[in-house]
Amino acid sequence: MKIYAAPLQGFTESPWRVAHATLAGGVDEYFAPFSRVEKGAVRRRDIRDFMADGVSDGSHSVTPQAIFRDVEELRMIADTLFEAGASSLDLNMGCPFPPQVKKGRGAAMISRRPVIEDVAKQLERWPEKQFSIKMRLGVDDPHQWIDIIDVVNDMPLRHLTVHPRTALMQYGGDLLMDEFQQLVERCRRPLVFNGDLVSPADIERIAGRYPDLAGVMLGRGLLSRPSLAREWREGVELDPDRQLCEAVAIHDMILDHYGSTLQGDHQLLQKIKPYWSYLTDLLPRRAAKAIHKSTSMSSYRAAVDQIRNAALIRPQSDRRC
Repeated sequence: MKIYAAPLQGFTESPWRVAHATLAGGVDEYFAPFSRVEKGAVRRRDIRDFMADGVSDGSHSVTPQAIFRDVEELRMIADTLFEAGASSLDLNMGCPFPPQVKKGRGAAMISRRPVIEDVAKQLERWPEKQFSIKMRLGVDDPHQWIDIIDVVNDMPLRHLTVHPRTALMQYGGDLLMDEFQQLVERCRRPLVFNGDLVSPADIERIAGRYPDLAGVMLGRGLLSRPSLAREWREGVELDPDRQLCEAVAIHDMILDHYGSTLQGDHQLLQKIKPYWSYLTDLLPRRAAKAIHKSTSMSSYRAAVDQIRNAALIRPQSDRRC
């Protein structure tokens, strides 16, 4: 079973992908945050992010993602990414962010069958490329997928990733597993499960319940527990200290990168501090508060050093971050 790293806007950009692949590993393929059209052109920073990993050495695999309103936007994004060297493309039909959904993009596609039919025909334009889809069950109705599953089944997809919630639910509420089971029974493409996988036990439970899954896609789980994929593969769970040490090392590597591309403490802190919000279960309240309140790189580094040197290293442990 494959393990994929999900695309999360603002987090799983190239610096995180490279740091995670280098220091944590266990992931078969990383998916870059979606590329989009703005002001009539594909955003150049999206293309630069996909190209930035420099993975010609085979250290890890990256697939870009496209979010689009119609086939014209899809064609613009795909042509640009394929020219930049992409051999595969993931189609975003799952983004629940209201501004995108209101414009007919992301999860809104599930309720736009005519556009999906046009997309299916458009894929014939690139017969040598591979495609996948990431989607939800619907926008505000968890049965909307039923209206398009026959079109999706006929697409030349290497896999279909499904997050069993609606866009309206965002990331809250229970996963809609009854509806997902119905989709499993109707889907003829290789299926990947995504949603609320935050521990090796979660992955094992899904793998056991759906033994024919092509894979699982980990998103927030990898940000809160970077070692998650490797732990499941190796069948060995790391204690909280070790998990935190890996997260600190990844954050350090990300910060080193942005230290050479961003200017001033404010920009650096705006970029790095949100990563710590995913580690609240591992951090003592005082340490989390110190990072949150830091207003300079010196205060930020002092807070991280407290964690690294003392806060979560137990007296009986000889491990160090």
